[in-house]
Amino acid sequence: MLTRNIKDGNIERKFTCRIIMKLKETKKKLTILAVDDDKTMQMVLKQLLDIEYDLHLTKTVAEFKTQLFEVVPDIFLLDVNLPDGDGIDLCRILREDERHQESVIMLITSSNKTTTIEKGYAAGANDFIRKPLVPCEITSKIELYEKMIGRRESLRRAYHSQVTLNKRLHNLTGIVKNHIKSRDEGEDIRLAEDLVTIVDTGYIEGVIEKKGSFLTIFVRRSNNESKYRSFEDMNRSLGLTEKEEKTLHQFKIKSGDTTIFCLLIPLVDENSSKGYILLENTRAFTEEDLEIIRLFISSFSIIRGRFNIEKSIEKMNREYKNEISKIRKIQVGFLPDFHEITGFEISSAFLPAADISGDFFDAFYLDENTFQIVLCDVSGHGIASSYIGNQIRTLFKLHSTPDRTPAEVTKNVNDILAQDLQGLYYYGTAVVIQIKLKEGEIIYTIAGHPPVLYYKNKKKQCNQLTNTGPLVGLFEDNEFENRELTLEEGDTLLLYTDGVTEASAGNTEELEMYGEDRLLELFCELRGNSARDIVHSVIGSVYEFTEYGDQEDDITLLCIQKNHISKNA
Repeated sequence: MLTRNIKDGNIERKFTCRIIMKLKETKKKLTILAVDDDKTMQMVLKQLLDIEYDLHLTKTVAEFKTQLFEVVPDIFLLDVNLPDGDGIDLCRILREDERHQESVIMLITSSNKTTTIEKGYAAGANDFIRKPLVPCEITSKIELYEKMIGRRESLRRAYHSQVTLNKRLHNLTGIVKNHIKSRDEGEDIRLAEDLVTIVDTGYIEGVIEKKGSFLTIFVRRSNNESKYRSFEDMNRSLGLTEKEEKTLHQFKIKSGDTTIFCLLIPLVDENSSKGYILLENTRAFTEEDLEIIRLFISSFSIIRGRFNIEKSIEKMNREYKNEISKIRKIQVGFLPDFHEITGFEISSAFLPAADISGDFFDAFYLDENTFQIVLCDVSGHGIASSYIGNQIRTLFKLHSTPDRTPAEVTKNVNDILAQDLQGLYYYGTAVVIQIKLKEGEIIYTIAGHPPVLYYKNKKKQCNQLTNTGPLVGLFEDNEFENRELTLEEGDTLLLYTDGVTEASAGNTEELEMYGEDRLLELFCELRGNSARDIVHSVIGSVYEFTEYGDQEDDITLLCIQKNHISKNA
């Protein structure tokens, strides 16, 4: 890895391996492309957004399409009613283009019709802006999506930087692995003590910089020690560190009648001197001595570089975990609120493990009487699974309509995923439940997911609702079946991901998992308890079983219970 360049008798050592210590992020303006034929609306948008963002305004679909050849927008603002087209159709066209699948699309409309809203979301819209325009609403929404886009890009940069960093670390490891014995600060400088065995020197001292002063790590002298001067003494009188030399520095001093030949070796760390090695002798250092010393400097740079790389990795890992934590907070912030579901008590728990994964649950009204719940677990862990999980969540929301059953919705999502994920070997398990709130009727499909636990209050019976279809996303044209049941007073359903049943005991010689049988037994014991108490009891039981060890997988629980009818009602 050393490259020799001969110039003026000096041999320079250059290393091809360097490390990026810090990602320098430059905030750029988001590009917004808007289409609206209303002059007032255009004026308001310009006043609100033109300074903070790279805003492009168009009045027609034709102008809009022309602008798409010139800019790549981060955010689209589309008026639903246009003179030469329809904003919802335009949204659908954009979503079919790979370049805009991750762009934020907001539809501008004065309509409050449910059909308009449903069509917009089905076409791929992220959000709506209502007319008459409320300025703070549009600025707040754009700021929110700006943060989300920024977090997504930061996460990608951190991921790619980590990959690059690991490759460079791998290349360096092969060079320095046989020379590194310790990570203690100052131990690398102690390697210079070995110079006395190969270089004829009467005095050698190693120092490192500590808060503006220099701390001596080692000193070795010959018998004529009175002739030599310490680093501190020479630095005080000669100002050795004032010039901040970056390369080997030779000089002479007088000590009585004796000439002392000196070498000052700066130990460079990312272009700033962090330490020095001082060598002194009563004779001049030979070219061979200098050659050996330069080789030492090169070896030392490799060793010091290894320390810097590890520190950089540790820092980037902290930053990476910080970004992951932010993403987790965003995910938790999007979890549905079940407090106002008439006739039902629904309780949930989402306990992420250290790394992000694809576990999620979502819930929303399909119409005034139909409430749909989706619970999904994507295979694998990490950024890819989390990303795919977010795409699956979006697909379920886009394809869920009042006239589609859970099996139909799941089939649509499965066929799209099977095409998009072909060859990637990612898949999901899912439970989709539609609740008719007034009647208590349940329509569900279970796609490759762990069984749903069901307690029938009148019969005091517990059993399992098993799969009605295969895994989601592996093969196209899979078929999924609907099943129906009616929840009466006190009836309870418990949905969960395999993070519960596959939790393992911490101190057993043989691996033992929590298991479905243990969960079913506990669920039966908890009959009559509220949905909230059931969720808390299951979590407590899992923690006790694992002896409060590290959580290996995300744990997601969702309990649905038909409310008891008050006798005073």
